[in-house]
Amino acid sequence: MEQHSRPPIERMLWLHARLRESRYPKASDVARTFEVSDRTAYRDIRFLRDRLGAPLAFDRGRNGYYYTRDDYEFPSIPLTEGEMFAVLIAGKVLREYTDTRYENQLRQAFGKIVKRLPESASLSLADVDTSITFDVGPVSPVDAEVYDAFVRATMNRRRLHITYRGAYRDEVTERTIDVYHLWNRDGDWYAIAHDHLRGEMRHFLLSRVIDADLTDEPFPVPESFDVTEYLAESFGAERGNSAVGVSIRFDSYQARWIREREWHPTQRVQELDDGGLILSFRVTGLDEVKRWVLQHGSHAEALEPPELRSAIAEELHQMRATYRTLGSAPEAREEE
Repeated sequence: MEQHSRPPIERMLWLHARLRESRYPKASDVARTFEVSDRTAYRDIRFLRDRLGAPLAFDRGRNGYYYTRDDYEFPSIPLTEGEMFAVLIAGKVLREYTDTRYENQLRQAFGKIVKRLPESASLSLADVDTSITFDVGPVSPVDAEVYDAFVRATMNRRRLHITYRGAYRDEVTERTIDVYHLWNRDGDWYAIAHDHLRGEMRHFLLSRVIDADLTDEPFPVPESFDVTEYLAESFGAERGNSAVGVSIRFDSYQARWIREREWHPTQRVQELDDGGLILSFRVTGLDEVKRWVLQHGSHAEALEPPELRSAIAEELHQMRATYRTLGSAPEAREEE
C-alpha cells in the first residue's frame, strides 16, 4: 500500500500548470504520469483544493477539473534568507551555460522558481552581483552543438562518433566513445568515456572536440564503474593506468597553506618537527602533480616516486638552460 505523508510538490505543480492551461486534468492523468495509485492522485487533488485553497471544480462534460477563477496563484515557496541567497547564487552560476542550447531552458526554469518565492524576500540578483563573484579562471570555449551532443549521449547512453584534436601532438583522430560521465573541473568540461580506438577509459576535453555525431547505438555503463572511486585516482584532470604513491615535503612557509585544503581524497599528512609537513596520496598520473610541485618553487620537494623526482629535476635542468641563453640584461644608459 502506498503511504504519503504529504503530496510531492512536483505533482502539485504539474496539476496547477495544466489547470492554468485549461487542459482539464483528472485523477487518472496524475496516476498515469507519475505512476501512483488513483487513491494517491485523488489525495493530491483534495490537498490542492482543501489545503492550498485552489478554486477547483469538476466539469462532467469534459471529464476533468478546472479553476473557477483565473487569478489563483500557487502559494509561494517559504525560504529562509540563507536559502534565498542560495537560489540567487544558482542564478549567477547559470552564466556557466551561456551559449549552450540549455541556457534558455535553465533561465526559464530559474524564472519559474523565482516567481514562487515569497513577496517579502528582499534579496535580488543585484545583491548577489555586488556581494559574490565566481572566478573559475580562463576556460576553454565549447561549441554549443558539441556540448549538446555530449549531454544527450550521456543522459541517453548512446554512442558518439567524434573528431578530436589531441593535446600533445595536435593530432586529429576519429573516435567512437561511450560517455559514462560529464565532469566540470575549474570551468572546463571533460567527458569520462570508454574510447573504442584505444580500448580503455580516457578523458576528453570538450573544447578539443571538432565535431560530434550522436548515434542510435546504445551502450551499457558497467556496474563496476563508480565515478567517485574513478576520480579518486586522478590528480586534476589527468588519469593514467596504474596508481602510484606520491610524497611531497613542504617547508614551514608553504605548509601553512597546504594544511588549509584537502588536495586529494586519499591524502595523508605527516607533520614535521620543523613546522613543515609531508603530503602523501595515490594517483595514476604524474604530469599534473609535477606541474603542481613546480608551482611551489623551492618550498616543495617531491620525495616519491623516483620517476616524479627525475621528471622535476629534468624540467629544472631545461629551465636553467633556457634562462642561461638569455644572457645578462643590457645596462641602462643615462639620458643625455
